[in-house]
Amino acid sequence: MKYKGRKKLSIKQKVLIAISSILCLVLIAGLCGYLYLNSMINKVNFQNLSSNNSAAPNKDTTDNFGNPLMADRDVLNVLLVGLDNREDTTEGGRSDSMIILSLNQKTKRIIMTSIMRDTYVPIAGHGSNRLNSAYSFGGMNLLISTIQKNFDIKINRYVTVDFAKFINIVDQLGGVEIEVSDKEVPVLNNYVAEINRIQKKPLKDGAISHGGKLLLNGKQALAYSRIRYVGNADFERTHRQRIVLNTIFNKLKQQNVLQLTSLLNTILPEITTDLTQDELRGLVLNSLTYKNYDIVQNRIPIDGSYTGKKINGMDVLVVDFDKNIESLKTVIFGTSLSPNKQSM
Repeated sequence: MKYKGRKKLSIKQKVLIAISSILCLVLIAGLCGYLYLNSMINKVNFQNLSSNNSAAPNKDTTDNFGNPLMADRDVLNVLLVGLDNREDTTEGGRSDSMIILSLNQKTKRIIMTSIMRDTYVPIAGHGSNRLNSAYSFGGMNLLISTIQKNFDIKINRYVTVDFAKFINIVDQLGGVEIEVSDKEVPVLNNYVAEINRIQKKPLKDGAISHGGKLLLNGKQALAYSRIRYVGNADFERTHRQRIVLNTIFNKLKQQNVLQLTSLLNTILPEITTDLTQDELRGLVLNSLTYKNYDIVQNRIPIDGSYTGKKINGMDVLVVDFDKNIESLKTVIFGTSLSPNKQSM
């Protein structure tokens, strides 16, 4: 009996097999990528502020003046809070840095709005005090509600990073290049020494010898962002914080997918947030788009809208809320606010 070999495949059949193989590989790669992304996201410290808490900030619908909170479907307002949880600080730590990061998909801008911690505001149940006292009094719920109530702006979500963990993030990035003035050098070194004391390292570890455009590691970048007694006090301090964040964002723009993945492995475990897993997953998947957005720096209170006073022994900023609310409306929401404004 003559042996019959396998029937030759037609070109059409070969093409179909090749396409099927490619699709299988794509699906497998996609599944692996999805599972890997989920494994990274699972490292985040998720916290639900809303739950059944009647004091949760999502319960706020109006500000202290009876106005509906400003919000827009195309704008995501995330409160970034740098926490100072050193052992020698007051109970509950301090919200030493407060920045509203606004992602405006309509204008394709990322707006970083620093809120001065010495801003004098009414705090529910605690009278009037500095804004950063709200976190000490009632944690993130009270801090967000205080900002919403006084500045007529809906805070959709929050992200916190402890200052100690911020060091790891900057180091993973390979440092940040910052222009440091000669006057800032000794103050920066004092903060470096303070960090070393907490970390039980030699006090001069990481001290810098001169000013100029320097590549700062995580410890030095943290020290730089905390400089308060050079220039215009806390105003320049918040400006330095935005410079560091802006430098980090610009450096992220230069990373490829593999580098970004490696960075996320470092960054995500260091943060606490009330973003849902789906929301965070969406932000990560769209990060290559968002990195092309323009970055805008902003600060509250704006120039000409505040007076420095001493109240109950505290140096505070007494602000014109109307002027600052109008500024937030213009800078963050722009002309898109009117047609899409929501009462939330």
